[in-house]
Amino acid sequence: MKRQGILYGSLLAWLLGLGGVSFGYTAVADAGSTFAAETTPEVATVGRAEADTNRLDAKGRKQGLWVRQDSTRRLFYRGIFKDDLPQGTFVYTDHEGIMVAEAFYFRGGYASYNRFYYPDGKLLSEGYYLDRQKDSVWIYYREDGRRIRSLTYKNGLQDGLASLYDDEGHVMEEMRWFRGLRQGAWWKRETQGYQSGFYHLNKSQGAYQAFYPDSGRYIVGHYDDGAKDGLWSFYLPAPSGRLYKEEVYRQNKLMEKRLFLQISGELRAITIDTVVAVLKSPDGMGDVFTQSGGMLHSDESFENVCQIIGLDQFFYAHESALVSYGFAEDLREEDGMAVLVLSVPLPFTLYADENAVQNWKSVHSRAAVPAETENVEDGREEGTDE
Repeated sequence: MKRQGILYGSLLAWLLGLGGVSFGYTAVADAGSTFAAETTPEVATVGRAEADTNRLDAKGRKQGLWVRQDSTRRLFYRGIFKDDLPQGTFVYTDHEGIMVAEAFYFRGGYASYNRFYYPDGKLLSEGYYLDRQKDSVWIYYREDGRRIRSLTYKNGLQDGLASLYDDEGHVMEEMRWFRGLRQGAWWKRETQGYQSGFYHLNKSQGAYQAFYPDSGRYIVGHYDDGAKDGLWSFYLPAPSGRLYKEEVYRQNKLMEKRLFLQISGELRAITIDTVVAVLKSPDGMGDVFTQSGGMLHSDESFENVCQIIGLDQFFYAHESALVSYGFAEDLREEDGMAVLVLSVPLPFTLYADENAVQNWKSVHSRAAVPAETENVEDGREEGTDE
């Protein structure tokens, strides 16, 4: 089992893209472990000596049957050479004689069709080499025989269509490559939904879209030279499907963020930095309290409003109140209960439950900076996250 684990790890390393190993004129091995034939004469032959093997002609070229170890002295090959070029079938095995790969040479030894195997003999991958470089379509398999991915190569670089498969064998992602760089349209389908976009010279470029599992739109945005740029719009899932958030970017920097709530039958934009708190009204809707001291009664449920606002800048004071970190100044005790003190007063007392108290203490303990820890060597203050 230990030997199989080592070999299996080597084969999986290849799947992660750890280059190939070549010999003669054609690369045949593609694993983290080297199990291609060595061309140096000092490598020892393997197993019982065979008559007329490992022969060099007067010009120093390999001729006839060769049986050799590789540099790790763990894996070896057996095959026939003619004028230093591999011919026909080469078999690669481990030191116990179990086959881990095989190559079938043609075009005078300049091309080969290759197969690699799991420790139990099941097919791991298959594809072509042409003049020592990966070529055409390579297919990779799970141990149960289902495809993992198929990649297209030209001159050793990914060039053409690349596909990823789900557990049922359906294509779940497609992308195009050009000379080793992502180039052109791509799409990806998961249980969470579907997304699509474009690449130019390995960077995201142009329109980006994401959809919910029911094909309803979720995100519409734009990339410029790999960075978010311009307007990004976000939509609620069905049955609403309406716009709920807009973000404006300039070269990946968020410049503006707007939320949209249904107020008195109309969609109304709200700047998130002006929202102090959201309270659950007696009718279950969300009441939004703003920096100006006003209150907006939403046509949407408290839960929906909280989902739209999110928890990046907010926390729950209790199950019916969402509060902005930016406006929460202090926490004090009043009549044996924890009360939040806000920089913009609300027309009622805002109590904090145990979770909110712990959250508050955690945030403010991390933010606290003792005076004696200033001026540390790297110019930053200890206790900060920066």
